[in-house]
Amino acid sequence: MTINYTTLLGLAKPVTGTEANAWGDVVNDQITSLVEDAIANAVSISVSAGNVTLTDNDGATDQARMAVLLITGSPGTSRNIVAPSRSKWYIVRNGSDSSVVVKGSATTGVTIASGKTALVFWNGSDFQTVASNNVSLTTEVTGTLPVANGGTGATTLASGQFLKGAGTSAVTTSATVALGSEVSGTLPVANGGTGAATLTGVLKGNGASPVTASNVNLASEVTGTLPVANGGTGAASLAANNVILGNGTSAVQVVAPSTNGNVLTSDGTTWASAAKVTVDTIQTTTSGTTKTFTGIPPTAKVIHVMFNQVSITLAQTLLVRVGSSSGVVTSSYRAAWSRITNTVAASNSTTSGIDIPIPAMGSSQYVDGFITLCLFDTSNFQWSVSGVVGANVGTNTIMAMISGFTPALPSALDRIEISALGGATFDLGSVNIIYF
Repeated sequence: MTINYTTLLGLAKPVTGTEANAWGDVVNDQITSLVEDAIANAVSISVSAGNVTLTDNDGATDQARMAVLLITGSPGTSRNIVAPSRSKWYIVRNGSDSSVVVKGSATTGVTIASGKTALVFWNGSDFQTVASNNVSLTTEVTGTLPVANGGTGATTLASGQFLKGAGTSAVTTSATVALGSEVSGTLPVANGGTGAATLTGVLKGNGASPVTASNVNLASEVTGTLPVANGGTGAASLAANNVILGNGTSAVQVVAPSTNGNVLTSDGTTWASAAKVTVDTIQTTTSGTTKTFTGIPPTAKVIHVMFNQVSITLAQTLLVRVGSSSGVVTSSYRAAWSRITNTVAASNSTTSGIDIPIPAMGSSQYVDGFITLCLFDTSNFQWSVSGVVGANVGTNTIMAMISGFTPALPSALDRIEISALGGATFDLGSVNIIYF
């Protein structure tokens, strides 16, 4: 019995004139069955223990002839599947936990990753892949995919930067986006934008709808009080017809009009509503020895002291003195007077006050008239004095002219005192002052 075998698949080739009465077995076992293995059969191969060399038999079933290689096992490392180095294709399904290399005994072979399936064939010098169900971009792709083929054309892209198209050239990167030329459309409110393409005026929220813009309604859309430091008054209300005064960075002050006829006056520090001419309260001179007017403001520059039928009990004279918050000053006056009666003229001077020179005054004899004080020195609070008074003394009519200066005061004048001298007391008339 003589049988030869094919080189690639090891199929039986009976020699002519041989195999008498045995052809059926040869054809069935060594040709038909083996052809089926080569075309459609599969073999399971475990690689857990190590590399595997496929069995290779002529005229008998083996692993190398199978169409499909089902790789199994858990080697934890890559394994080699060594096949005969001749023309043959295999469908290889790698079900192991590691990659496998299908190769010839002395070739490099082709790697099939865990979980992958590939069609491999012998190319005359080694096994290579015909096709697989997945392409490994890491190990099975080289070069750079150009823009024209759906790629970026770039091999590196800067981390965290924006990608920018460049026509058919490679994509570029940039750390910034030019909002004026590289952005279109309107960013909605839900994504942190305004939702509006144009806005004029003050921006106003509108829920999830686009932001609106318009003038601010000061009556309904503003709360709080604008402070002075931001151009406001710092005050929530201003009384009608009051005069507004600055107050540094604090809220403005106001001065009320007060009494009819008042004027705005300054004390050198601030402003106040004051009478243009203040008429003080009349004081009667029907008893006592001294009448004092206090509360004269530092704004006063002219004071009139008026006598209305003022009489005293003894044949004495009257004395006018000035003072400040420190008290009435009783010395250093420079006052002079001249008087004329029906038949006699006289003159004198005094330093203890402003003398009202009416001689021989007594009960039922009185003085009328006024003297005027004018502020002369605003630094030393010194006043000039002048005036004219007349008296009815018995059958005589007396006129007196008074002039002089007060002493310097330690502070602004705020009081005037009128006294009866020599133990006399007032018994008739009244006195008053006016100032401005």
